[in-house]
Amino acid sequence: DAYGPKVRIDPQICVADGYCAKILACPSFEKIRVIDFLPPATRSDEVGVAEGLPEPAPRKTLEDIAAGNTWRVVVTGVGGSGVTTITRVLAEAALALPETLEFSFIDQKGLAQRNGQVTSHLALYRAGTANDPVTSQGGADLLLAADLLDGARSLSWLASHGLALCEEDMQIPLSLMLDDGEREPPLTPQRLHESLRRALGERLCLLPSRRTAGQRLGRIVYAPALLLGAAWQAGAIPFPLEAMRAAFERALPARERAANWYAFLLGRKLFATGPEPMPADDPEAELALLRTSLVESLPPWASADALLARFADALQRLTDLFPEVPVTHLARYVHDLLLYDRGASLADYLREAERVVQRYAPEHRALALRVLTKTHFVKDEVFVAHVLVSPLEAAHREHTYGRLGRTLRVSHPNRPRLELFGKTFEITLESRPWMLRLMRHCRFLRRLPGWHRREREIAEHIRRVLLEDVPREADVGLALRRLDGIKGYRETRYEKAERKLAAFGRRGAPRSRVENPVTVRHDLAAR
Repeated sequence: DAYGPKVRIDPQICVADGYCAKILACPSFEKIRVIDFLPPATRSDEVGVAEGLPEPAPRKTLEDIAAGNTWRVVVTGVGGSGVTTITRVLAEAALALPETLEFSFIDQKGLAQRNGQVTSHLALYRAGTANDPVTSQGGADLLLAADLLDGARSLSWLASHGLALCEEDMQIPLSLMLDDGEREPPLTPQRLHESLRRALGERLCLLPSRRTAGQRLGRIVYAPALLLGAAWQAGAIPFPLEAMRAAFERALPARERAANWYAFLLGRKLFATGPEPMPADDPEAELALLRTSLVESLPPWASADALLARFADALQRLTDLFPEVPVTHLARYVHDLLLYDRGASLADYLREAERVVQRYAPEHRALALRVLTKTHFVKDEVFVAHVLVSPLEAAHREHTYGRLGRTLRVSHPNRPRLELFGKTFEITLESRPWMLRLMRHCRFLRRLPGWHRREREIAEHIRRVLLEDVPREADVGLALRRLDGIKGYRETRYEKAERKLAAFGRRGAPRSRVENPVTVRHDLAAR
């Protein structure tokens, strides 16, 4: 996203309980239902995918274990990332072992929703000996992490000789999504990679299991099997290949066995030969979508050529001023400003962008420009109405969910809010596409008294601080992050604005002028 770190949404991991909508936490939602789920991508090269790969030498053999050298594995991840699947396959493989060996495992589900940590333990040991199924600190021969962040915070289980095999990406936890912007440096997958490599060196293996499963099988739900295949090829799993295949047959439903076994073989190949290169981004395709979005936002009588000319001119000026910022980010800034008010404030914005270049050092300009851009428009009902039906959203929806089924059924539970005549009016409804297309042309509503007045006042305060106060701060980066962290919905954003702007010696954003507001709710969703 041009306004912050990209939040990666893995559709098979999303929680579908609708809780945020039920408690009216946010004013706008998009609900997507996949109709007619497609089967996993059919592959004709199952036999040959792992052909020619060397048979790994186990780091700890079954004979070693039978002699008293216990083997332990800890599997960790977030709810829905496949921790239970991995543990069940390993437990099924252990069931077929000789009588000289026994095993125990515990599936500590933890907080299995909302990106909560889920952890499982399995121990394989000599028959007749007592063993705790829970691995002690520093006792695991193998740490299998289906999520990078959970793998990073689970290193204490790993033995000094153990191998950590982790997914290279992470689900963004809610705490980071709602972060107030004062964390330095920000938590990113790249930072975690560097930290893990420093700590583990050659005992670390990072793999793009989700991306590979999505590219080759169409669904990231097969990433756990892929991780298992990589761990087996690394020699970190003591079971023979035949025992692993039989375990997949017993542990999984019949309709999922072939795809998961293929993912296991893909994991073997991924570990042995490395990941396939990622497809290069296509900036021109995104620019084309932004132009199409602008044209579709126009009423029939407006000139598309004139709007696109303004878009091109403003983008060129920003590109000249900020060559270090990706052109797709700059294009999104201009798109949103033109979408909001047809560029009424565009000239002022460009002049203030020049002031940003003059007042800030190169390392701070990108963040300062992002903060400035967010002060020139409000994501009100008119703006959001277009966003929900724009070609940008349609393309994102298709890219994220289109491979899962033949049809996507989309609905929009929305909660528009208006302060008028001393009262607060809220309407809860399920917006139809025609309603949203009509609403996006209703800019005249912004002339109503009280229309998102407080949001506009907060934006004006942030802009003044950005252009007048921040350059005098001892820590410019922290000051900019504080301004960028004024986000969230309504009351949350209001509270942050009061607190963060006061840190600059200003009074903070003015409070709403509505005295003792009465909220009127009318639920149209049930009609």
